[in-house]
Amino acid sequence: MTVVDDIKRDYPDIWWLFSDPEVGPLLRDAVDPNKGMDQTTFKAKFYQTNYFKHRSVAQRQWDILSHTDPTEANARRAQYRSQLQQTAIRLGINLNNPQLNWMTELGVQRNLDASSPQVIGGLIHFANGNPNSRIGAGSIRTATNDVMQMANGQFFKNVSAAGAQKWGEQIAMGQRTIQDFQEELTKDAIKRMPWMADELKGGNTVADVINPLRQVVASELELPSLSAVDVMNNPTWKKLIGFHDPATNKTRLMTESEATVLARQQPQWWNTAKGQQTDSDETLKMLNIFGYRKSA
Repeated sequence: MTVVDDIKRDYPDIWWLFSDPEVGPLLRDAVDPNKGMDQTTFKAKFYQTNYFKHRSVAQRQWDILSHTDPTEANARRAQYRSQLQQTAIRLGINLNNPQLNWMTELGVQRNLDASSPQVIGGLIHFANGNPNSRIGAGSIRTATNDVMQMANGQFFKNVSAAGAQKWGEQIAMGQRTIQDFQEELTKDAIKRMPWMADELKGGNTVADVINPLRQVVASELELPSLSAVDVMNNPTWKKLIGFHDPATNKTRLMTESEATVLARQQPQWWNTAKGQQTDSDETLKMLNIFGYRKSA
């Protein structure tokens, strides 16, 4: 029998480390009858090698399995690869075969759950750092869009694309929730618009508070939707959300009657049915004043 055969017999779990520069000589000495190395001495020296110190328990167990039972190891690779691919697809991250194989090997070596936050974080980090990769349709984009919609549509707050995606990634990883984001927006809105503090602390969004006023304007101007009453970017409609009351010298929400007046002060109001009727009525009054009568 050869030395390798002796090592396979006495050390079946690590015989394949025969070529390792540190472990190999130990294995040869361990089976050399002239050295007389006992198991206790071998283990003590083996625990001091770089291989042992730099490989986790999970990695060492995988090394043993992949070298002693390659059929089972390949079956686990295939299963993990499929699970990892499904996780990536769900997130909206596209991986080519080499990338998928590389990440599969890392996952099985470290015994990681393919849908764990650790793996998801690694996939996101890879996608953001790879110039040839991008995050497509999936849970990250969905969460990112939800963040943008809540910021813009519910709190009238501009959020950068990068900031929204960061939140989307954290939500997809399970680290944060959309409710966490709403709490952040609520705190910010109270600072920006303290006159709404009571309503916002009660769980309302800024849109919940001011949509009745936007509805008044939309109705008066015959606008197709509330989104046409842009309180975030249009200086005229910003007055709905923060009206400086000269009587008190304080900022507050407009009343519905004030919102009606504001709408009717706009030139386009005269093109509405109400505006045209008012224009017609005022014209008839002027004719009557000057002695003209509408013919029968």
